[in-house]
Amino acid sequence: MKLSVAIPVYNVEAWLRECLDSLAAQTFTEWEAICVDDGSTDGSGTILDEYAAKDGRFRVVHQKNAGASAARNVALETAHGEWVGFLDADDTVAPDWFERMLSHATEDVDIVHANSGVAFGSRKFRDDCTYRTFLRDGWSPLNLVRRSAIGAARYREGMRLKEDVVFFTELALATGRIAWVEEAGYNYRRRPGSAIAAPIAEADCVRFYRELATLRLPREDWARTIGYDLVQWIKGRSRSKKYDPGNCQVLDFWRKGVRSGKLGPGDVRFWWRPGLAVWLKTGSLWLLETTLFFRSWGEFLVMSAASRLSAKRRKGKSDV
Repeated sequence: MKLSVAIPVYNVEAWLRECLDSLAAQTFTEWEAICVDDGSTDGSGTILDEYAAKDGRFRVVHQKNAGASAARNVALETAHGEWVGFLDADDTVAPDWFERMLSHATEDVDIVHANSGVAFGSRKFRDDCTYRTFLRDGWSPLNLVRRSAIGAARYREGMRLKEDVVFFTELALATGRIAWVEEAGYNYRRRPGSAIAAPIAEADCVRFYRELATLRLPREDWARTIGYDLVQWIKGRSRSKKYDPGNCQVLDFWRKGVRSGKLGPGDVRFWWRPGLAVWLKTGSLWLLETTLFFRSWGEFLVMSAASRLSAKRRKGKSDV
């Protein structure tokens, strides 16, 4: 068996058939799909059994609800393929997606990573992909992994934020045999109620930081990743006023990290550093909030000016 595709399934009856049909239509045919019904309460489990009865390549595991990480771990433990791919049950893939991804799965590669930020037509290859790539972009469906390279690594069960990042960073740290490719063809569906659309809880952020801290990351990479997240957290919460600076687990994690020497103001972007330094000394985030206000207005003014300039240039060309 060349390829095992792990598909965690939970209450996606409305989109599941489209997902499974896109897999069945693949130009590459030597695959098995391990569909883990994670305690669905709708008709998802019945649909999976229907497809398994029609096509023996679909294997179904029914279990009590334990989360996507636990479901993917079940798939990893029962996979037979030389390579393991991932597909979310509400998404679809282009007919040649796995064929193209596997074309990069050479003997000297353990992970094939598709760049999600580019790749709407161009197909390029880079050989400088490292674990740092997965700190930014570790989403499971954009990767193929050689099963023998996974070893004992597993998704952290109970994590609800960036469990993919931790898993693939761990794998990438263990091997330097990574192919970074620009391939389009994975069709992500944005929908209300999906895990990625759910509000981010403080406890989930802190759990992610703690799991990341267990990896063999250089201090600067670990700190910068958390520093970037801290900025995003404050930006999001300051706009919605949904956090209490005096009782915030995320900020408390940072405060403890600075006191222990693991984190510092220099681990965030330069325009946040003065405000972070003030907060560390006084407990007040007023300077951070002020910085955010002026930066947001600055970005708005720059974008408005660029838009007006672009419109003026287009008008000038049309008048010629």
